[in-house]
Amino acid sequence: MHASPDKGTADEVLPVLKNDHAERVNQLRDKICTRETDSDRYELCVQIRDELLWESSEVQLLAAACDHVMSTHCAEYKDRKLAREKRSTKRTKLDEDAEWDRFLGVAERGPEIKSQCLSPLKTVQYSTIY
Repeated sequence: MHASPDKGTADEVLPVLKNDHAERVNQLRDKICTRETDSDRYELCVQIRDELLWESSEVQLLAAACDHVMSTHCAEYKDRKLAREKRSTKRTKLDEDAEWDRFLGVAERGPEIKSQCLSPLKTVQYSTIY
């Protein structure tokens, strides 16, 4: 027997999601409720988890690439980034600093994600060549 549908938290965050993301949550709810067994529902959960993690990785790669371009072509950005890393400057614009910290936190995981993504691709490429 599967659990009764509980919209709860999902409905609470729907208003802050972009329309297409809110629609994806609603579609997931519809799909998961049509699955006959808990094993089938879990299989769908794994699929959705993997898709979302991949999308998150793509955003991290994008942020890392943009961070590199901004660091290369904008001296002020690079200086502020270095100052933030050293934590030696006074914070005057807390909201802006928080947003930059958030961006840099995402961006700094990009190279790690890139390595994780490229390693299997290199293995596949190598094995198809030889």
